[in-house]
Amino acid sequence: NSALILASSPIFVAIFGALFKIERLSVLAWIGIVLSFVGIAFVIFGNAPLEEAGKSNLLGDVLTLGAAIAWGAYTILVAPVVKHHSPIRVSAISIMFGTIPLVLLATPTFLTLDWSKVGLNSWLGVLYSGGLAIALGYVLWNRGVRHIGSARTAVYSNLIPVLAAIIAFFVRGDALTIYHLIGAVVILAGIALTRMGRTEVTVEIEPEPIEG
Repeated sequence: NSALILASSPIFVAIFGALFKIERLSVLAWIGIVLSFVGIAFVIFGNAPLEEAGKSNLLGDVLTLGAAIAWGAYTILVAPVVKHHSPIRVSAISIMFGTIPLVLLATPTFLTLDWSKVGLNSWLGVLYSGGLAIALGYVLWNRGVRHIGSARTAVYSNLIPVLAAIIAFFVRGDALTIYHLIGAVVILAGIALTRMGRTEVTVEIEPEPIEG
């Protein structure tokens, strides 16, 4: 579910790009955006049978959708920054400021947790998440934004649902439903239409007259 919903981040990159007048969206692009949201709805509300078993994923789906929106905004807003600063420096600052609210939220748990029961696998998971998925991931993403732009970099997030589904199926044994399949196809189709209907805004500069 999370992987499919996060795959919608290029849609939010397009929306924020239009809001900040970085690019224009045609009718085709807006159709693609609406189509992607329909796909997200399939993924989120396709878990109705799980609700009967008391295992509703609605809250997690909504939080993940919020993450996709935030990531889309970040990808647009960081573009002018990485043009003038190192991707490593930008990543370090992003992670530093992002860590502060996370620590505040986690402090109550830190105080009540029995640290003696935290095993080696948990610490390895922390190292993997912090060192690779977050630190290295941010650096590579910001380098991509710097060299090829926000829109083209965001498209690579379409690989997330494919890789996540394969890994989840073989490693965790997670089941894939028809809702996941329909949602994935609709989301990716919407993203494709959005990509075809977007044009970058170029600022025309009138040449100054030459005196003499």
